[in-house]
Amino acid sequence: MLEEMRNAARKMNLLNFIYLTIFVGWLATKQFVVQSDVSPDLWQNMMYTGLYSLVYAALYFACKDNKTAMHFLAYCSYPIFLVLVWDLVNNTHNMYSVFYLFAIPLIEFRHLLGRTGVSIYSLVTLFAYMYSFYNSNSSLTFDEAVNNVVMLCAFMIYIMSSIKSIITTEIGYYRRMKQAQDISFKINEEKEMINMLYENVKSLSGTLDIEEIAGQVNNICGNLMWHKTFILVSILDKKSSTFQFYKFVEGERADALESAEYDFIREVLATDRTLCTQDMFGMPLHSSGDFIGVIVMKNFNQEILAERYHMLHVLGDQIALVVNNAMMYMNKELESITDGLTKVYNKRYFSRVLSSMIRSNPENLYLMMYDIDHFKKFNDTYGHQFGDVVLIETAKTVQKVLRDSDMLARYGGEEFVVLFEAPNDEVALKIAERVRKSVENMQVFNEEVGRNISVTISVGVGKYKDGWTAEQFIEQVDKCLYESKVAGRNRTTIYVD
Repeated sequence: MLEEMRNAARKMNLLNFIYLTIFVGWLATKQFVVQSDVSPDLWQNMMYTGLYSLVYAALYFACKDNKTAMHFLAYCSYPIFLVLVWDLVNNTHNMYSVFYLFAIPLIEFRHLLGRTGVSIYSLVTLFAYMYSFYNSNSSLTFDEAVNNVVMLCAFMIYIMSSIKSIITTEIGYYRRMKQAQDISFKINEEKEMINMLYENVKSLSGTLDIEEIAGQVNNICGNLMWHKTFILVSILDKKSSTFQFYKFVEGERADALESAEYDFIREVLATDRTLCTQDMFGMPLHSSGDFIGVIVMKNFNQEILAERYHMLHVLGDQIALVVNNAMMYMNKELESITDGLTKVYNKRYFSRVLSSMIRSNPENLYLMMYDIDHFKKFNDTYGHQFGDVVLIETAKTVQKVLRDSDMLARYGGEEFVVLFEAPNDEVALKIAERVRKSVENMQVFNEEVGRNISVTISVGVGKYKDGWTAEQFIEQVDKCLYESKVAGRNRTTIYVD
């Protein structure tokens, strides 16, 4: 409101001096060009008008930052000038200054008068202009000619100003309406999107399968960001930054990371910050202050990312909670089926899997059993702690040479079992020998004696026969293991029917 008052008062100040200039020019022309008589009252009136204009300008600059003072200046200046103009009309007996009587309220109080005031001013000005012509003689005097020209110019300027003002107002109103509609549309769109995301995220809490969660998160983020490639990364070990990933390319599960994707994931893991390149976006996932994973999107729309970035972060918090719950459940489930020392499957889980596979009547199921040769000697000579190290390193070495489909489990003590499939005994024997040789080539460093210790294993292997129970299957393969140990250890014996 204060700025509007300032603008109106500034225009009024300018109009004061324009009027004073015209007034002086008119008097000077009458006196020195037309050489008509100019009464002393007119010169006096000009002096009062000039004094008023100077005082008004001084008050404007003194009061322009005070709202109350600006209102006082606006409401007091008009009556004062009205008296000056009325005195001029009485002295000249013409309508030369009538336009100014109505221009002042238009400019000074436009923000208060509104459209009604503008309409009234237009009518009054038109009538004043018609009245000046009506009272004019057929042969115009100089004063009458000046009066009509000034009236016409003032009226035309005002009409053009009013039209411009109306057009500007309508355009501004249209723009505000359009902006309001756009904002309303965007709010409704975001509201619908948030409701959809909420429902989708709520559905995630119904599962603890992290792979299924990854697929659903891919769909949710796809609706939000329109990406082509999505990768959900869950951190397995914070110290070594080992992770597992679930990658989807255009909705289809993918098994391999590209080198650029791997490097980008590593960078996000190292910095724990949201990173964005020309075609990749990575956002860390945190749950209860812990860094648990990363969301990576590739080949997405940059404009949509900028627009929905805050929504993506809100979604990320919800996803992190669901992923964290799934990982905790997976870790607990893994603890229940794995050996605490070697981190391979335990005997209980092995027995469950073996029974399940026997019920499915597999055609090419093989069982390998091995134990570490002279393991008691390791414990007696170097201590049980070193014996545990031998168990751990042996399990790691065997796991490396096995296939992803092969199952390694600790059966008890220094004895391990491997469930695997092979087309025939020859291939099965090669697999068993590969396991045996990998351990034979392995050495375990003993810190107390300061040297490497060699380790060997004895292996028994056999194929499942129809009608066997799980106990019979294990018993037959265990006999082969015993034969390997009796025959001198560090060798493989295969069951022959």
